[in-house]
Amino acid sequence: MVTRVGGRTVVRELRSGLPIGLRQLRGWAGASLGEAAVRVGIVQTGAMLVGGDDVRLEVDVGPGASLVLQDISATLAHPMAPGVPAAAQSLDVRVADGARVVIAEEPLVIAHGARVRRSVRLALEGSASAVHRDTLVLGRHGEPGGAVRTRTRVERDDRPVLDDGLDTGDPGVSASPAVLGGARVLSSLAAFGLPSLTAGDDPRIPDDAFVLGPGDVLVRRIGGTVRGAGLDHLLTRWSAACDG
Repeated sequence: MVTRVGGRTVVRELRSGLPIGLRQLRGWAGASLGEAAVRVGIVQTGAMLVGGDDVRLEVDVGPGASLVLQDISATLAHPMAPGVPAAAQSLDVRVADGARVVIAEEPLVIAHGARVRRSVRLALEGSASAVHRDTLVLGRHGEPGGAVRTRTRVERDDRPVLDDGLDTGDPGVSASPAVLGGARVLSSLAAFGLPSLTAGDDPRIPDDAFVLGPGDVLVRRIGGTVRGAGLDHLLTRWSAACDG
């Protein structure tokens, strides 16, 4: 939990346990929300994701506070033996009125034989703003991907802004041109509550962006490599917009 005290954001509570740890970072490069923000890194302290894992992260950003939440490394979902329960991963973030958050997730790699359920929920209140990057990689190099079912839901004042999902359990579905078209990398970058991005012909909005509403934008790209998505520069620019 982070809150605003005076002109700065402070960490009120930081709790974690195996297989992840939370660390306050200083001097870390990447997306920024200015000097008043707190930066917290997500580190892996044990093997993950393995069969039966249920990894949950809950984040509370208090009114007027600013948080950058950043993965330190990619996550690998390991192969799972038949009969072993699927791994589950969830991220639940509440962003209070006037607060700002940038969530920069590193790739989640679904190895062949892995089974994963993943959910992301952003609950925004009032004038809260958020930028979120996530990347899904189906398979390690040279192997087909495992099965993953994802759901991302974004709400503002309990009203849905985005409710989206993907299920790769059926190879025929993920191979469809209407879904992934056989691509192994799905990269997404979304911004919510940034009206400056959707006011007129803003050069920070690429041609392939989906404008979901005033201040709400989604870019989704599929391909063969993570680097090929080209979203790093957009993350930097949109984070700056989130900084005001």
